[in-house]
Amino acid sequence: MPLPTNQHSHGSDETDYAATIKALRDNVTLRTALDGPHGLLAGITLIEEKLKIAERRHPGDVPFPLVGREASLYHEASYNAYAHSLEMISSQCIREMHDKLGAVPSRDDDVCKQNLMIAIALFGEYGVTSGAAIIEKCLQTATRGSHLDSPVPLSPEEGKTWHRAQQSAYQYALEMLCTGRLQRIETQFLALVHVEAPVDVDAPAAPAM
Repeated sequence: MPLPTNQHSHGSDETDYAATIKALRDNVTLRTALDGPHGLLAGITLIEEKLKIAERRHPGDVPFPLVGREASLYHEASYNAYAHSLEMISSQCIREMHDKLGAVPSRDDDVCKQNLMIAIALFGEYGVTSGAAIIEKCLQTATRGSHLDSPVPLSPEEGKTWHRAQQSAYQYALEMLCTGRLQRIETQFLALVHVEAPVDVDAPAAPAM
C-alpha cells in the first residue's frame, strides 16, 4: 500500500505514516474478527447448520431419551433459539456487507471507511455485540427455567424440555459467535462508532412457538 506523501513538514509525514499504520492494523483486527478462521462468519455458518438440523426434526438429533412430543418440542425450541440468535446479530446483513468488502483498499481514506463499516456492524448500536447481549439475556431466561417464561399452552414438564433446548441452543450460539473475543476488542473501536453503553433490560421471555 503506498504511503502518504506530505510536503509540509517532517512531523506531518510521521503523523500520516502513524495514521496509515494504525488504519492497516485496525483493518487486520476487524477483518480477522469478521472472516478469520475462527471469526464471526465461521460461527454464523455453524449456527446455520444447527438451524437446519433443528428444522429437519430427525428423532435421532435430540438428547436421549426424548421421543415423540418431547422430541418435537426440543427441535422447535432449538430452531426458535438459533433463528432468533441469527436475527439478533443481523447475520444476513453481515454476509452482504462482507461480500461488498473485497480486498483491503489502497487509499488511506478508503481503509478508514472500510474499518468504520466493519466496526459499526460489529460494535454499533445494532451490531453483533448488542445482539449478543440480547442472546445472553435469553440464555439467562432459559437457564432460569421458569414455567412463566414458557410459551402457552405448555405443561410444566413440556416447559422444562423447551427451556432445556433453548439453553443449549443459546449457549452454543454465543460460543460460536466468539462473543468473548469480540468484547475484548470492542473498547478499541467504541470511540470510532460513537456507541453509548447499552441499557440493561429485564431478561426477555423465550420466543413464542
